[in-house]
Amino acid sequence: MNDTVQTTAAQCALALPEIVSMILQWICLGCRRWDSVWYFIALKRPILDCGLVNWVWFHQAMRYLWKKPIPGDLPKLLEKVTPQRRQLYANLVEEAGMCVINGHRVPYYDAMLRELRFPKLKFLTLRTEPGHKQSQDFECHIPRLGSNHIKTVFIDCSYRMWPALATYEMHEVLRQIPAAFPEVEDICFDKAQEATIGAEEWLAQQLPGKQFIFLNFF
Repeated sequence: MNDTVQTTAAQCALALPEIVSMILQWICLGCRRWDSVWYFIALKRPILDCGLVNWVWFHQAMRYLWKKPIPGDLPKLLEKVTPQRRQLYANLVEEAGMCVINGHRVPYYDAMLRELRFPKLKFLTLRTEPGHKQSQDFECHIPRLGSNHIKTVFIDCSYRMWPALATYEMHEVLRQIPAAFPEVEDICFDKAQEATIGAEEWLAQQLPGKQFIFLNFF
């Protein structure tokens, strides 16, 4: 009796990283709509399921899953990952969002992030947290990511329906940009509103040779 397990041509093909990557690319074609977080999550679920097949599929799926994590707050997402695995996923992030935080959380975030490297992260969106106006003593601290090469910082002055940053809050955020993102080349603002008055002149003095873009979305 022959107990040899026969491997089909399809099984061999589906074990090739190149073919697995092409399958995931097709799945990711539906992940380009960022207007709905729930829509984005629903489309990421099949990628997560693909990562459960075997090691080859896991390795390829994680690349696509973490290339652009769920819109929101990257530190909060990494917080849910065991410390031993955070660097594994940080290596894959190319574009992400992050919220400014209150002062009392700075030590915790710094302890979690300062040892991480983000070698591929080039584009970062800074947002305010929902409901931050309810806090009377809210401070706009930028969480300090570890080693990074971020080139573009997009400052979302107002997050969906939530109130925009006040002028003094915007200035507090801007003061931290040179230290937080030393390699930044472009700084974009989502709206040319009161909070950004004087921002271009101040940044031009602090970051000579950089480009500042003011966008209006309606």
